[in-house]
Amino acid sequence: MDTYKQAEHFMTRGSPVGAVGLETDKVPMMEHSRGRALRYHAVMYILAGRGFFMDETNPRREITPGTVFYLYPGRWHYFDPAPGTAWTEYWVLFHGADAERRFGNLIPPVTRPIHAIGRNPTLTAAYEELYDVYLYGSRGYGQYATYLLHKILMEVFLAIETIDVPRQNALIHRTRDFIGKNLSSPDLDFKSQAKVQRMSYERFRKRFRAATGLAPKQYHLAAKINRAREQLTNTQFSIKEIAAGLGFHDALYFSRIFKTKVGMSPAQFRREQLAVPNTKKLPPGFRSEPVEPPL
Repeated sequence: MDTYKQAEHFMTRGSPVGAVGLETDKVPMMEHSRGRALRYHAVMYILAGRGFFMDETNPRREITPGTVFYLYPGRWHYFDPAPGTAWTEYWVLFHGADAERRFGNLIPPVTRPIHAIGRNPTLTAAYEELYDVYLYGSRGYGQYATYLLHKILMEVFLAIETIDVPRQNALIHRTRDFIGKNLSSPDLDFKSQAKVQRMSYERFRKRFRAATGLAPKQYHLAAKINRAREQLTNTQFSIKEIAAGLGFHDALYFSRIFKTKVGMSPAQFRREQLAVPNTKKLPPGFRSEPVEPPL
């Protein structure tokens, strides 16, 4: 299922949310296509690393940690980490008109896509929770995903407008961060992580499962599979290379696990990614090529 079909599938479940991603150590990916245009809105949050952003009417601007920027439907844009570097990028793709109908006007105008809002633990946690719901969603997905999108858009709006409100669970955030930074590890020592959090492993496991719906080891595997989906869509790495990069020493075993979780083999998943041609007029020196999210 290509990303837009996935987005539309999730939107039919009663939510304006189409897709969600948490990408750590993301390297430049648009340097060959030199930009794209999407069908839907997206809001991006850069937590680490530096790079740049530009679109049809906004000149190239430096992007630093703590920056949020919006992508608008049908509007050419180009962004990436600085050459030879990587950044941490959280994003959500959503139906802007539906979100505006539900929540009011929380989306900045196209003339102001970039906002330096700094570190925001509440916003970070909302992205991470929405990612869990998107990845493992079941009954009630649409309503809860809609609530979390509202929370993300509202947090950004409050930060942009410098509206202060009173605030709060570092355990889940630290553990997700630990997992995200160790997707290349075949296995993780969550007992040591529990000690770092100053609690027994059983208590640590129960609290993590209560917050995410998965035990830590299950979450680690699910995060690997989601990263594989992103790489199958966004890169030209071979399946063997993707498997090795995610700590699977046997590509056949990785393919079996991937098929169990996703419903198709990695090769089938990659074949079904549908490129969307970018027909917008690009600035001089840029060439148009079909490019498809995830972001």
